[in-house]
Amino acid sequence: MEGMRVVLTAFTVAHWGGLHENVIASCRALHRAGVRVMFIGTEGAVCDAAREIGLESVIGVDWNGSLSSARRQAIEWQPDLVFSQPFDSRELGQEIRRETGAKFVVMFHGIAHDDIHLWHDELDRLLVTSPSIGAAVEGYCFVPQDKITVLPNGVDDAVVERPLLSLAEKLEIPVVALAGRLSHDKVRMIDGGVAVARALEAVHGRPIAVRVLGDGPDRGEFQARLEAKLGRGRVEMLGWVAPPDVAEILSSSLVCVSAGRGALKATAVGTPVFGAGARADIGLQLIDTLESALECNFGDYVPPTDIWTPVSGATAAIRTADSYRALQDYGREVVRKKYVQSEIDRRLIDVLTSIV
Repeated sequence: MEGMRVVLTAFTVAHWGGLHENVIASCRALHRAGVRVMFIGTEGAVCDAAREIGLESVIGVDWNGSLSSARRQAIEWQPDLVFSQPFDSRELGQEIRRETGAKFVVMFHGIAHDDIHLWHDELDRLLVTSPSIGAAVEGYCFVPQDKITVLPNGVDDAVVERPLLSLAEKLEIPVVALAGRLSHDKVRMIDGGVAVARALEAVHGRPIAVRVLGDGPDRGEFQARLEAKLGRGRVEMLGWVAPPDVAEILSSSLVCVSAGRGALKATAVGTPVFGAGARADIGLQLIDTLESALECNFGDYVPPTDIWTPVSGATAAIRTADSYRALQDYGREVVRKKYVQSEIDRRLIDVLTSIV
């Protein structure tokens, strides 16, 4: 792929989140492979991160304003491939593809069809982060199966190699972490966090604090509802946290209530996860359900019906040092086999190489 030109377009809304991490990981993988990348994204944190990589060109835009300059620059650059995220960035990528004849790849990160039934004939490949997304767009949007490739989110290799903290070490300052964007589609984290904190208190006989990592339009509601149920002194709102610090905080937490990348990262650092995603609350995930939970993004996509595990039925796994360590070791091994970022990067390069 060395020397190939790729335009990567990314429409993002929040300051930072899983989509941002996925996009920046893709930019980094392409750059390392010698690909010339023009990145067009929301001006702000995601463009700043793209600039730090040293990409050939980074164009920050306001998606509510004029995109004519970015469109013109991309067309004049004559890319070999356009790699777009959904919605506004897909529409821009599609316009660039039509003007240049470049190969066209789109990546779906969730169950949002983006009217793909109207334009999938223009696609060279659809990347999806989960098998359930692939099944949905194939079954309901009639995207041919041979155009769909599953490419899950990854976890930085260094995160997977962090030392695991024992149950005793975590009980020194017992905390439940809630990690995610604080918006209406994530409100399941509130009741999940309360249930987990109360269950851990019953098991370990001490107060459990709740630490919230993330920000968003519904931050006030999250804080008010958590404090109403747990008390004001037991809820800590951290706001947006830099990715390296997220791993540190999750590593020291007893349990993480999350979905998506937050839940994946928690699993990698040895913290059991209560899955509370946009589509479902799937409970505390144990050894026999963890891989299915990972495939549905811990409830962000429609999960298998047999993976619900109520906290009350899972306390044995978080009660003793040995049972807790067994869950830690299993989760880390699953991540190491399937979700390490270097392996995801290699697969991305392989897929794009096969298209161009």
